Amino acid sequence: MADVPSGLLEACVVVGAVSSTLRELYQSHQQGKIKELPLLETEVLQVHAPPFVTKESVSNETKGQGHAPAFTRIQRRRSFIKKKRGRPGTANGEVAKGSDGWGGTTEDISVPKDLDLIALPQLCFPGGLQIASEQREDSYHYLVFTDVFGNRTHAVVVQYYRPIQFSQDGGHQNGHRLSSKSSRLYTAYGICVISKYPYYNALRDCLSCLLSQLKPSWMGDFEERVKEFSAKLALVPIPPPGQLHVVFSLRPLQIGLPSREDKDRPAVDLDLHLPFLCFRPRQLLQIITSLLTEQRVVLFSCDWARLTLLAESLMLFIHPLVWQHPFVPVLSSQMLDFLMAPTAYLMGCHLHHYEEVAAVRMDITSVHGHA
Repeated sequence: MADVPSGLLEACVVVGAVSSTLRELYQSHQQGKIKELPLLETEVLQVHAPPFVTKESVSNETKGQGHAPAFTRIQRRRSFIKKKRGRPGTANGEVAKGSDGWGGTTEDISVPKDLDLIALPQLCFPGGLQIASEQREDSYHYLVFTDVFGNRTHAVVVQYYRPIQFSQDGGHQNGHRLSSKSSRLYTAYGICVISKYPYYNALRDCLSCLLSQLKPSWMGDFEERVKEFSAKLALVPIPPPGQLHVVFSLRPLQIGLPSREDKDRPAVDLDLHLPFLCFRPRQLLQIITSLLTEQRVVLFSCDWARLTLLAESLMLFIHPLVWQHPFVPVLSSQMLDFLMAPTAYLMGCHLHHYEEVAAVRMDITSVHGHA
C-alpha cells in the first residue's frame, strides 16, 4: 500500500544547553569565579514529530485486533530516548523548590528514521552556544541533510535568547522574573523545523510566528507551545504540481506555499537574486563552471544564513542537471575535517575558517565576492 503523503513538517527539534550546566555556570558567575562567558555544548532537549501519538496509545489501539494496522507511520520510524521534562508545579510557571525544571524520567518517542539527532545540535549552533550578558537579536539559518541515496531534507533554525536565573536552593526560576540584585545571563535555544520540501521562506515565517508566542510566555509553557505549533504544521498539506498554491494562517501571519511547475521541478521558495548580490556575473559563471566540471567548491560567509541559500540557488541554476556529490552547505567548527574528502563536493564554512581551510586545501580555487 502506498504511503500517505506527508505534511509540511517532518520534525521539530529544540536544542540548547542542559539545565545542570546552566546552573553551574550561573552560580559560578554570581560568585565572581567566571570572567569570560564560555561556549557551551548543546544537546537535543525536545523532539516533536508526527504522528503525535505515544507507543502506548498505538499498542492499545492494535491490542485485540490480532494484527498490525494496514498503514502506520510508526513502522517507518525509530526510537529516541530523551530526558522527559517535568511540567512546573505552580500556576505562574515557576517550578517547585529543589527541582531543576526538568524531570529525571525518560521518554521513548518516535522520530523519522532518516533524522540524525547526534549531529543536529552542532548544526543548530555551528559557531557554538554563547551565553550572553545581554539580550541578543534572533538569528536564522538554513540546513540541508542528504542521506546515502542522495535524498535531501531541509531545515530552518532560529536561535533566540531567554534570560536565565536559578534560586539559591537550586530551583530554576522563570526567565521573566529576575532579581535586581543579581546580574542577568541569557542562554540561547535553537528551534529547528525540518521538512522534506525546500520551503525556506515559509518555514522562517512559521518560526517568527512561534517566537511571537514564546517570548511573552512562561518557560513552563515552552514545550507545550512548541508541540502545539508542530502539530499545526504537520497538518499543512503540500501543494501538488501545477497552478495550485496553499495558503494557511498562523497567527499573526498568512503564509503561502508555492507549487512546483511540474513533478520534475523543485519548489522555489528562496530569493534567487542573492548570488548576484554576493558575486559579480563573471565570478558566478566561474563557480557554476566549477560545479559543472565536478570540482571541489567551498562557500564562505560571515552570515550562516547565506550559505545554504547560496548553495540551493546554485543547484537551481544548473537544473535540470543534478549535483551527485556531497552537498553540505553548513559545516560547524567540529566538521571541518569533511573538507579533506577526496571527492568533489559543495560545502560551506564561516568566513573566520578561511585561512585554516586554505592552508590544508591548496587545490581549491578562490573566488572572492561579498558573501
